[in-house]
Amino acid sequence: MLFSQSLPTLFTLFAGLQQVVATPRYCPPYGPVLPAPRQASQHPAVRYAIDTITTVLKGQTAGFDLSGVSVGVKSIHEDDPFLDFHYTPSTVNLKEGVKKINASTGYRLGSISKVFTVLAALRLAEDGVLSMDDPVTRWIPELAHSNSSHSGDELDVIHWSDITVGDVAAHLSGLGGDMTTDVSAFPFDWEALGLPRLLKNSKVPSCKGLPGAPICTRKGKLPITSCSWLTATDFLDIFKSYRPPVYQPSQSPVYSNAGISLVGLVVEAASNKTFDAAIMDLVLKPLGLKKTYPGIVPENSENMFIPAGSTDWGADIGIFAPAGAMGSSTADMLSFMTSILKNKALSPSNTRRWLKPNTFTSTWSASVGSPWEIYRVDNLTSDGRIIDMYTKGGTLSGYQSGMAMIPDAGLVVSVLGAGPEVSSVWAQLATLNIVEALIPALDTAARDEAKVRFAGQYVDKKTGSALTLSLDEGPGLVLSKWTARGFDILPNLNRFQPGRYNDTTDSGIKSIRLYPTGIENKSRAAWRAVFPTLSDTEAEMIEGLTKVKDVTCITWHMLDRFIYNGLSMDHFEFKYGTEGKAASHLHAHTSETMHKVTRLMAGLSALLPALATPTSHAKNCVQLQVPVTASANNTRYNSVKVESNIDLVDFVWDTSTWSHANRSAEVLPIHGTYSINAQLCIPADGKKSDVLQIATHGLGFDKRYWDPELKPEEYSYVDAALAKGYSILTYDRLGTGKSTKANGYNEVQLGLQVAILKELTVLARDGTLLKSSKITGKRPQKTFYDYKPKKVVHVGHSFGSATTSGLLSLHGNLSDGAILTGFLPNNQSGKVGPNTFGFEFARQYDPKRFGDRPAGYAVQASLSSIQQIFLKKGSFEIEALEYAEKIKQTGTVGELSSGLIVQPSNEFKGPLQYFIGENDYPFCDGDCNNTYDMETLKGLNPAAPHIGVHLQPGTGHGLTLSTNATAGYEVMLAYLGSQGL
Repeated sequence: MLFSQSLPTLFTLFAGLQQVVATPRYCPPYGPVLPAPRQASQHPAVRYAIDTITTVLKGQTAGFDLSGVSVGVKSIHEDDPFLDFHYTPSTVNLKEGVKKINASTGYRLGSISKVFTVLAALRLAEDGVLSMDDPVTRWIPELAHSNSSHSGDELDVIHWSDITVGDVAAHLSGLGGDMTTDVSAFPFDWEALGLPRLLKNSKVPSCKGLPGAPICTRKGKLPITSCSWLTATDFLDIFKSYRPPVYQPSQSPVYSNAGISLVGLVVEAASNKTFDAAIMDLVLKPLGLKKTYPGIVPENSENMFIPAGSTDWGADIGIFAPAGAMGSSTADMLSFMTSILKNKALSPSNTRRWLKPNTFTSTWSASVGSPWEIYRVDNLTSDGRIIDMYTKGGTLSGYQSGMAMIPDAGLVVSVLGAGPEVSSVWAQLATLNIVEALIPALDTAARDEAKVRFAGQYVDKKTGSALTLSLDEGPGLVLSKWTARGFDILPNLNRFQPGRYNDTTDSGIKSIRLYPTGIENKSRAAWRAVFPTLSDTEAEMIEGLTKVKDVTCITWHMLDRFIYNGLSMDHFEFKYGTEGKAASHLHAHTSETMHKVTRLMAGLSALLPALATPTSHAKNCVQLQVPVTASANNTRYNSVKVESNIDLVDFVWDTSTWSHANRSAEVLPIHGTYSINAQLCIPADGKKSDVLQIATHGLGFDKRYWDPELKPEEYSYVDAALAKGYSILTYDRLGTGKSTKANGYNEVQLGLQVAILKELTVLARDGTLLKSSKITGKRPQKTFYDYKPKKVVHVGHSFGSATTSGLLSLHGNLSDGAILTGFLPNNQSGKVGPNTFGFEFARQYDPKRFGDRPAGYAVQASLSSIQQIFLKKGSFEIEALEYAEKIKQTGTVGELSSGLIVQPSNEFKGPLQYFIGENDYPFCDGDCNNTYDMETLKGLNPAAPHIGVHLQPGTGHGLTLSTNATAGYEVMLAYLGSQGL
């Protein structure tokens, strides 16, 4: 590894004391690891997240009688919001305010006002009128006056000349919060609570910031604020005279309404305008915020939501107005935040400075800006990187507000509410929860867009140079197979360091990662590579020797270190072609321009990128032959014997016309031991490996439905699940693949398939699956033998979903969650009968492939019949259809005769998603829109805490071989993640 020879001897000595099994350790530069998605609203994972958020909001607000809510979510790269949710309560204020809430409806903002106030000061600073480093005494000279009552002791004196405008903007002034909590101004027997008696000369404040109390103003100096003149002892005198400091300036943050109010006075003095006029001229007018108000006055009431019974909605809070009096609408708040992130509020450089923390707090996750409340999370994306959320919350007179900006994702969120049912922390929690739900989906959208825009092979034929870019579950782009003028770069990275030119030791580096720098224009973008300085094992060993978190993550030290002729080896540029896709790639160090290889159809080029989703040979899997002893109550059907194509045609005709009366419902007990072929895959380092998915395929396939050899990076659900960290068990249902070919009439029916799935689940849950099985391939690692999942999720397709649904009905306590694909009880079910499948008698149709099938086994005979049932024109590739033909499997007379198990799944208490192609033919006759009833689905699953339905756009019955399979998998896996699985 690069620089590993320079580690301190101490680490070398300790290295022999332990053997470390390393997990991948990513150390990207600070900031986004991929460009934010430009069309996130079109991505299914984002749409699903928005649908989930909407469902939650509807549930939360359904019982609100007096409270109104508005929620907006938007990408700064799109014109329209993702989400525009509004709730008007059943009881509205008939005298004042709007009667129907929408995006233009106004709410009091409370402390979000602080953001506008600080921005006004920053704009004055940008214009050179003031400096954020100015002492506040420059603009408020009253504070510089000494007072003889001070002892001069540091504990008593506020050194106003040491407090800057920037300090008060960032809650670092050391001042107390405000005067609203000084209870001595309120009449009460405070002595009864153990407090001393107030004397005549006590310093009781004559003004406060609470609605309804005397308001504080600045007196005796023009221009005065827009607030009323009421007090004898004003705000400034109180703080100047007798309030001691909490801390010295810039020592530790103290949330201070008083401090931001001082910023408002600075804005007034520097602009020579009232605060209202200054905010209008500096912020609201330039940014086009027509539904935002510096202070709420009666003429604004027609645009406001005013809860019925509210008496203080228009409260005047005097000199504290800059800290909390403003009002705005959802549309304006989204526009305001978009303007900030798009550098329209300040210059790009000043915006970058503004969106940084000014100080830490005593928690790992929170820091403070001007006046941002900044939260950091590292558990929302697959790579575990840090995401910063710039937020602000507010509350005033029954109004609650929250805003959030996530610069890395280009995401802005506004949450506004008012009324008695909206709690004081509701808006802030809702804001954070919305961000938490959307970040994983936006990360997926960014990856998918980056795959299209950047992934591929880049070549310069003239010089024999090439590199390959791909994506995996880690951050950034993965650069591999890098040659420059025929020289293999990655194994020789050590040689590009001074003094090591002749060092031919293999660096051990197989790939490096590229990250965007944000330096770009319409045609070019600069990225930087990060060269690993330590192997994962070395890094893990070193971090085990210290308590300092992530001590080996020193990327910021290592950027721009390898220089040749004034250019850095880690500097890469993309030149954009049409639609923003990378057309060529310039490496500054070698001055080579490598052009992206055109993506050809259907695997015609060996030069196409091997993208990150692991292919089957790289999976950590074991092949099993599992003896399963199962019992079931099957049915003895009055069906014709099928031993030829003629018999099969007669059977299909018969099943299409028989009635329940002549079909027979005679119970047929079945008991036996069957050999079931299965594959168990466990991710080497998956965060969710203790969640096992058990996937059951449908008619016409075996377990390869979930794990095709064809383009696994596009079609394999197994790979997608592993990439998200899940373990997964797939198996050949009875009668298919390498499992037992049992009697096609009496045994291979839905009832016995459910019983086999039950027994497989029990073996997996008990941790005895491998001990009970014969391993047919390479022996797995020891972890496989010890594997015992904490949770089991069942996934099915078509008949496999019917099998899974039967398990939920009969043995629901065995499942912690389920996804039923190609399956949806609806008003079109049953319209498509067996005659549509194009069946022929399997043994007669192809004796070589299906000669081991006994009587009663059928198979789809033609490509066109497979297409008709499974694939929609325009959403599949020819090679996928041909692959389905290549691996097709049989179904039995018993399965085709089986009825669904429709009893309610009373014991199943996990989340359930019905996932079906919008154009599913067998279940919806080609159009699933408006075909299902949620109450019916809830009746079938009465104990499920959440039931979701997703119609995958442009998709037929078979998802895994459709061109948007990957997008569908993201929706499925995002659903599990959203439900805590």
